[in-house]
Amino acid sequence: MNIFELLKNLKGIEHMAEEIKKELREKRETLSKGGITITFNGLGEVLEINTEKDSPFSEVKESLIELINQAQEISRDLLKET
Repeated sequence: MNIFELLKNLKGIEHMAEEIKKELREKRETLSKGGITITFNGLGEVLEINTEKDSPFSEVKESLIELINQAQEISRDLLKET
């Protein structure tokens, strides 16, 4: 394989990677726990966080940490599926 074929293949791979990123960015998942709802995309980007008014701060903080960790795990799973 010559250098020009390698460059052409690399360009194709880069295009495929960008398409996969675009698909993952458009996927949405939502998790709820302890009065907190978090929405994120397939890249693990947190898009929205909502809390119930009557949630105590200590529970909110712990739940938020758990939800973010779950969001990251789901994002990694979405990446594996693609």
